[in-house]
Amino acid sequence: MNSPRITPAIVRAFFSAFVEGIVEGSLPLSDRPQEVEPRQMKQLLLEHYGEVAQYLYESVFDALAIVNYSSPDLLEKRLREADPTSLDAMTMMKHACRTDQLFQLMADEYRRNFYAILAGHVMTKEEYFEVINEEMCPLMAGKIEEKTAIRALVMAVIRGYQSGRKAVKAHEKQMNVVCIYRLLVDNMQTLMHNSPVETPDDMDLNELFLAVCRSPENMNTMLETMQQVMQGLAET
Repeated sequence: MNSPRITPAIVRAFFSAFVEGIVEGSLPLSDRPQEVEPRQMKQLLLEHYGEVAQYLYESVFDALAIVNYSSPDLLEKRLREADPTSLDAMTMMKHACRTDQLFQLMADEYRRNFYAILAGHVMTKEEYFEVINEEMCPLMAGKIEEKTAIRALVMAVIRGYQSGRKAVKAHEKQMNVVCIYRLLVDNMQTLMHNSPVETPDDMDLNELFLAVCRSPENMNTMLETMQQVMQGLAET
């Protein structure tokens, strides 16, 4: 795989999870509708408009870094050589993206996702694949291992979800694993496929995970990373 294909998936993963965290944290579970109305979603997000960029940085910096650097030492060296006074969130994101082209791709996808939310919905998979597709960037081209890409996406999902809960001061509540499973199923499709996956209602959870992950090895990587990231958050 390659960074131009992985980076947009990480950004969408953050937004979908961040919104889910805000919605889940804002509305009592017993009162929560099956679908949040567009006007309600816009209102929830507008209340946290100025915080989104910072939460994006906190949620996806590490995910972008493990995709774009072959070792942590290379990123550390780059940061040591940078002007310490310039290392704000935006500059740190540029370093995580490694190149101006990847940073611009990240910024473009940030805007696309943000505008979708301002329109009252999380960007759908269909909308995502209208731009991020095989013609723009082949799915399997590149040198990044699938395992690394999956780890990065799972980190973005769970940290984005926790950031949304943090934004509405619900981060100390127990995480809703069902929400996380749903987010992983949704976002693994944008990482591992060129179009949405058919997921019949009668599929059991194991079959669903296997369909979106494409192999038992990938599924295990996803689940193991999920447990590791959730445990890390619980210990902080």
